[in-house]
Amino acid sequence: MPFVLALMLAQAGTFAQFDYPGAILTSAMAINDRGTVVGYYQDASYQVHGFLLSNGTPQTIDGPNALYTLVRGINDAGDVVGEYIDDTGVHAFRWNAGTFTLLDVGALAINDNGDFVGFNGSQGYLVKAGVVTPIVFAGADVTMPTGLNLAGDVVGSYLNFAAGGSVHSHGFFFHEGTFTTLDGPGALDGGANFASGINDAGVITGTVQTQDYVSHGYIYSHGEFTLFEVPGSYSTYAYGINSSNQIVGWFNSSAFVYSPRCTSSPTVATHAISLWPPNARFQTVHLVDCATVTASCDGPFELTHGARITAVSSSEGSGVGPTVDSGTGVQLEAARAGFGPGRIYTIDFTVTDSVGNQSTAQCEVSAPHDRRKSP
Repeated sequence: MPFVLALMLAQAGTFAQFDYPGAILTSAMAINDRGTVVGYYQDASYQVHGFLLSNGTPQTIDGPNALYTLVRGINDAGDVVGEYIDDTGVHAFRWNAGTFTLLDVGALAINDNGDFVGFNGSQGYLVKAGVVTPIVFAGADVTMPTGLNLAGDVVGSYLNFAAGGSVHSHGFFFHEGTFTTLDGPGALDGGANFASGINDAGVITGTVQTQDYVSHGYIYSHGEFTLFEVPGSYSTYAYGINSSNQIVGWFNSSAFVYSPRCTSSPTVATHAISLWPPNARFQTVHLVDCATVTASCDGPFELTHGARITAVSSSEGSGVGPTVDSGTGVQLEAARAGFGPGRIYTIDFTVTDSVGNQSTAQCEVSAPHDRRKSP
């Protein structure tokens, strides 16, 4: 299976699919604020490996002599946590830039302080500055924390085993010693319902299996759930979220990265320019001569695209010619009356980025009476 990074547009954002080269299954587990993604993949021999995806480049992470490696989390410093199995047993680890450090207890997520959460098979814990604090949901058979932010808020799932072997799974949010159950709207009792990741703003992502037995990813913020699905998927599982609300997870044997639609209007800086000499000839003034887009959802760009002049006026009521070059330039006469401070042209224009966010701005162009400076 080739390496794929294909964009699929959705109403609220963009999904990017990722399949590790040669893998038959790829799952993304976490994403940091740099956009680096970690997770695991299964090769054609059904062996499981960890991976890191940075700037579009995938890298395998395998423990020493590992038979199986599972990567769970990453922080902004590039510290990666997970576990691997070799001939001697299971080993929890922290990894950074190729160096493995073994941990005394397992880790499922790590924050920027280096604190991490994990679980020992039945109860969860938080490890902060080397101190282990239990995280146990009262009455649960299993408590599994899987997400941790800088404030120390924890998310995860707790399980209750019922008669007949059925398992009831619920998501939770843990804040300053208090648990809150998080089950998405329409959750199926006994379905796969869990909270999995939380960012530093307290936005939570997770998965809810609804009454139709379909699993949906969700975002939980300010008390409201928003469900989402990867286009064309039969089930979507969401695992990690960063401070830009990018979400990673798994669908149809592939990993995905969801990026919400940017809604920031372009930031435009302008400066005055002048026409000289006043020889009554028309000169072409382009928006790039008097304006710069300093920030946008597309990053900085020149005003040769995504911009259009909407109006041009003259302080003397004359001298305005036609717009040119697809509306990014205008013909202005380098002339002014024989008295007064000179002629001032005002160019109104709009800037629109690739996702439709728009800003308006003005450029000022002068045809001065002379080039002497005012006293």
